Amino acid sequence: MSDGGHPLTYLTSALEANGLNPIPVIGLDQPSAYQEAVRLAAQKRGVCLRLRTGTMDYTEAAGIEAFIEALGASPETTDLVVDFEDVKPDGVNGLVFTQAGVLGLLPCLERWRTLTVAASAFPLDLRDIKPDSSVKIARAEWQAWCRHASNQSLKRIPAFGDYGIAHPDYVEIDPRLVKMSAALRYTLDDTWLVAKGRNVRDYAFDQVHEICRSIVRLPEFKGAGFSWGDEFIQRCADDQTGPGNATTWRQAGTSHHLTLVTQQVASVPDPS
Repeated sequence: MSDGGHPLTYLTSALEANGLNPIPVIGLDQPSAYQEAVRLAAQKRGVCLRLRTGTMDYTEAAGIEAFIEALGASPETTDLVVDFEDVKPDGVNGLVFTQAGVLGLLPCLERWRTLTVAASAFPLDLRDIKPDSSVKIARAEWQAWCRHASNQSLKRIPAFGDYGIAHPDYVEIDPRLVKMSAALRYTLDDTWLVAKGRNVRDYAFDQVHEICRSIVRLPEFKGAGFSWGDEFIQRCADDQTGPGNATTWRQAGTSHHLTLVTQQVASVPDPS
């Protein structure tokens, strides 16, 4: 920053000034300046340690406790997120096995303030989906977590984490160079439904009305009162609002997803 301070320190102070309680997030590979900024911020509310399994050397698991102690934290003041990032929709069995193995390597498993596993099987983009069609994509991360939630042999059942209706890697697209297609992403119990139209440059945005009508006709449609996103889809299907744009479509799908997943997690019975 202009005053020589670290951006994380500035951000933490700005959030606190607005009445929020930020918890700094750090990975094992962050530079020393970032670690120092986290150490200062962690004195108030602890820290979140995000372990990216795709880049983590599993021999580093033994040094996790020492790493957070150097930040002035302890397992009791640390939210541990084990992030498996990009997974395959058809890889549920392998994901269950891998997650159980990684959790088994973690030290002091029962002492972490919170423990979460995260992943996403959503594709990087929708280019493989044909125009004017809809496909279902398995929510592998959700299906795998449900197995953990019913496993009485686990020492600790982790909380569920995902990337909403997106791939873990953010791809920045210049709309001037790419013909963006109209599309809606609608989360179902074990899958995502992706309803895709044609590119809006040649076929306009109004095609979203028909896409919304196709979702409303589904027996799995939750109804306009379920979430803000479902209300938008219903109103768009009834021609009571405009078709929106790419931001609106992502907002609607995310609103529905968060509401559904919250209810799903809350309804999973305690295996004990």
